[in-house]
Amino acid sequence: MDSTTTNSQCCPFSIKLWPPSEGSRRVLVERLRNKLTTNSIFTQKYGCLSKEEAEESAQQIEDLAFNTASQLYDRGPDGDGGAAVQLYAKECSKLLLEVLKRGPAAKNDKVLASKKETNMTGDEGALAISEVVKHSPLLEDFRCSSTRVDSGRIALSNALETCSHLKKLDLRDNVFGAEAGVGLSKSLFKHANLVGVYLSYLNLEDEGATAIANALKESAPSLEVLEMAGNNITGDAAPALAAW
Repeated sequence: MDSTTTNSQCCPFSIKLWPPSEGSRRVLVERLRNKLTTNSIFTQKYGCLSKEEAEESAQQIEDLAFNTASQLYDRGPDGDGGAAVQLYAKECSKLLLEVLKRGPAAKNDKVLASKKETNMTGDEGALAISEVVKHSPLLEDFRCSSTRVDSGRIALSNALETCSHLKKLDLRDNVFGAEAGVGLSKSLFKHANLVGVYLSYLNLEDEGATAIANALKESAPSLEVLEMAGNNITGDAAPALAAW
């Protein structure tokens, strides 16, 4: 056996496609930003985003797509990462279309995270969404109901603190618990514009429900709807909930 054969057997050649380099990710963000600000069929119909909004939205799109693809790659063998790359591209295209149809913030301040209630499930999805929400101060309508959030509840509660323009919040049917309920109440002090809050079946118990009710009583004068059914609430929490 010659040396060429030996070296080939000892040092097999392979190409790893995932994760992309930081440089590649920056290039993609730039391309996304350009698509949000240049003339096209979609921008003619829905409007071009400002440079600042396009930069923020492009980064959000790339971050969320990257997190989604990374979760796929981490869950099991993907060889060279080709499946993750394909999902990365697919998610970027899908989210870009959502943002284009949303239009500029002057017309509609909702961000893409508000549309992900059925697509990002479980704790991994909650953590990915939390990262996007942190950078979405213009978010008005956030729905993350029936997504089986458990240990990701704290991160999600903390992330919502940045969304000072929030008007509707729907977290129904997740495993939050009293501790996360108290954490959420601290975030709600920043939400003076809330008109609808849907927190049924979160296992908030008396402690979490009372903390949230007290926070909303002080911070959300325009609140019209507060749903808190199925939270194992007893008569001890009645004084705090009486106003609702």
